[in-house]
Parts: sequence; C-alpha cells; structure tokens
Amino acid sequence: MKRPSQGFWLVVVGACGTLALSQCSSAAPCGMCPNVEGRYTLVYEQGTLSAGCMGAYQPAPEIALSRTGAALTANYGSAALKGTLYDTYDMTLTGQEELGAGNPVTTLFRARYIEPLPGSDAGATLDGRVSRDQTMPDGGVCSVEHKLTGHKAP
Repeated sequence: MKRPSQGFWLVVVGACGTLALSQCSSAAPCGMCPNVEGRYTLVYEQGTLSAGCMGAYQPAPEIALSRTGAALTANYGSAALKGTLYDTYDMTLTGQEELGAGNPVTTLFRARYIEPLPGSDAGATLDGRVSRDQTMPDGGVCSVEHKLTGHKAP
C-alpha cells in the first residue's frame, strides 16, 4: 500500500460542507492497517477558544492508541475515545465525558498517521487537531480547538 504524503490534507467540499477527508468521503476503513498503536507525546500550537469559555483549558500531554483491525480506542486525558483508522492513514476518534454538575464534554480527535522514513531515527508521528466542546452551567458551550503534532514513544 502506498504511504500517504506527509502533511497532506485533502479537503472535500460537497453535501457535507468543508471537512477532512475521513469525515465525508469514500475513504474506507483500513484493510492493511499501519501499526499506529502506542503512546504519543503531543505538542500543540496556540488554540482557539470560544467566547463562552470560563478559565483556561489545558490539553492532554499524550494520547494512548489501541487498534483492533480498523477500530481505534484511545485515552486522551480523562476521555475515553473510539473511532476508525482509514486507508488514507487518517483517523477520527470521538468520546464524551461528564465533568460533574451535568456538564458534558465532547472530544473530537482527528489526525493523519505518518510513518517514519526508512533509515531514520525519528519515530512515527501524528499530524492533526483536537477539539473539545463543553456545555457550561449557564447552558452556553465552550469550544476549544488545537492543531497538534504527536511523536510516538519508542
């Protein structure tokens, strides 16, 4: 299977609007899946924070991925995520958690798995975004999104 280009995100515009390929296209769950499972240390760019947010949100320092076929599970901070790995090496995982007082938080983790180059000392990486939407006590929603890079632990 040919490896997707590093850092390449195909954007589709159509009935679903503008979305990453794995969310609204003919990308299929992977048949010959790469070895994405493991722990990744995450590095974030400055995120966006909606007006409804009270206080600072600290994104999780790592994600731990597990895979069975194309099905993914992950621990991201205290959130348990589930999702799919696609034949494009894109992944989408989602989950919901309660932070008390009936304030649910929905997490969406989207990334592309990038294999290490042959002969390189560098490990595999993830290139993606994480967004979290929390319902606040006043009924408003706090939305946070960060672009991220993940580095797989050896």
